[in-house]
Amino acid sequence: MKYIVFEGLDGSGKTTVSKMFVRYLSSKNYTVFYTREPYTTEIETLIRQNQTNKTLLFLFLADRSIHIEKLKNQNVDFIVSDRSFYSTVAYQGYGGGIDIDFVIKLNEFVVDNFLPDVVFYLDCSPDIALSRSKKLDAIENKNLDFFEKVRQGYLDLAKKYNFFTINAQDSLENVFKNVIKCYETIFV
Repeated sequence: MKYIVFEGLDGSGKTTVSKMFVRYLSSKNYTVFYTREPYTTEIETLIRQNQTNKTLLFLFLADRSIHIEKLKNQNVDFIVSDRSFYSTVAYQGYGGGIDIDFVIKLNEFVVDNFLPDVVFYLDCSPDIALSRSKKLDAIENKNLDFFEKVRQGYLDLAKKYNFFTINAQDSLENVFKNVIKCYETIFV
């Protein structure tokens, strides 16, 4: 089983591209489990309310703990996820100012070494991402400076964890082609 994650700012296209990728894998006759974070409806409801950054951190950790246990029990060729623990590091750590090493340690404890095989980071400037994003709530309702910090966090994480960084400001067709090209360098 291979675990593939799509990361990026809201509005970067990660949800659209991850679903396109699932269709691509399915067309190749692979079994695929598609998922996203937040995972549980109950915790997502709490997350979508106006929460402090510390509260959001622990809600995401609780949600992720439940999510990872579900993922470990999948019997498929691929798990494709829209977000993972890197989002929490980028948003609550870099963007929200919680100690990054602390956020990483908490997430490492929760995921218990169940880490993605591949991460596609769809990089997009915050102003473009925000102009594309259709939802504004407790998570996204921040200022441009916040999203600049989150983006910088993702760029730092991409270097540290060897993400595939894809220019998400390109056309959707080209973004998807670049994802497939990266995927094929590893799995084909």
